Amino acid sequence: MEHYVHTTIIQPHMKIRRERVLPQSGEMIAKIGHEVTPGLIVARTPLQTVFAIVDASQMLGVPPEKVNELVIVEKSSVVDEGTVLAQKKGVRGRQVLSPAAGELYDVINGRIFIQQTTDWVETRALVSGRVVSHVADRGVVIETYGAFIQGIWGSRQENFGKLKLMSRNNNGFLAKDQLTSDVGKLILAVGRLEHLEVLHLAQEMEVAGIIAGSMSAELCEAAYKLNYPIILTEGIGKQSMSPGIFSLLQKVEGRETSLFANYDTSRGQRPEIIIPEPATPASEAVQANKPLQIGQKVRLLRPPFVGQTGEIIEIFTLSQLLATGAKAQGVNIRLADGHVVFVPFANVDVII
Repeated sequence: MEHYVHTTIIQPHMKIRRERVLPQSGEMIAKIGHEVTPGLIVARTPLQTVFAIVDASQMLGVPPEKVNELVIVEKSSVVDEGTVLAQKKGVRGRQVLSPAAGELYDVINGRIFIQQTTDWVETRALVSGRVVSHVADRGVVIETYGAFIQGIWGSRQENFGKLKLMSRNNNGFLAKDQLTSDVGKLILAVGRLEHLEVLHLAQEMEVAGIIAGSMSAELCEAAYKLNYPIILTEGIGKQSMSPGIFSLLQKVEGRETSLFANYDTSRGQRPEIIIPEPATPASEAVQANKPLQIGQKVRLLRPPFVGQTGEIIEIFTLSQLLATGAKAQGVNIRLADGHVVFVPFANVDVII
């Protein structure tokens, strides 16, 4: 009998595909096959559109149905203020000039409509890679290679920067005196976050983002109001960062790191940390939805062993008696210190 449980991907090297989409239909800037960098705009859509309308029929002295024959600018063409849009030749030749810069939207009932975009919503790549497809007229799919870590919680922001570890071990916390002028534009990684004033000071220092094991619910609420992303790898509370994740971040320190803390749980998305590197042809995407197997590496999600990692050594298909008197199906796990404990399926997070 196959059993499926919560899964977290923590990979030092894998093929990664990430969608970058607009809130509505728009214009694709990056073409399929283009190499992109994090700050590159890949798609955009007008935030607000207004139209400048000129009555060409009246200005040219012709019936409305004749105006289309006299327009010399193609539909969707970009025009400047003063561009000749239509003209009537002859002794009494006349011209219609564009009243504003924009795009020739249409000619309707003798009137020429110039579309003016007052502002744009732009979507940046946020990660280095190659555009492999478009998402209809909403955005692009970027493929890259590198380290990939799924988080537990994110503050709904996104950003990128060079990675810098701020603690010597997976239990260290970020202190005020560490937030000096040289941390600006960097992604900081620490074992835990403990103080609200540190989060505010990080914003003043223009930190690009923070990766931490955990922080309190109070700090999580405050983090939504900050202008940089925070991703927690273990969750809300006082858990240290997983030794495996901390070790991986140590190995990739100094590399460009992208934080996707703006996720959609309704689509099965989780906060993501992506750290690209040169492509390795043999690497492939990781399959997350796999049944439990002997030998799998796991992380425990609830007390008294919350945050600890180990290896599955036995899978029980029949319910086992717990210390509380309840019964549950689960697995025997050998922890890092050698102890063997029984853990219900609901408390197991498979790390792949």
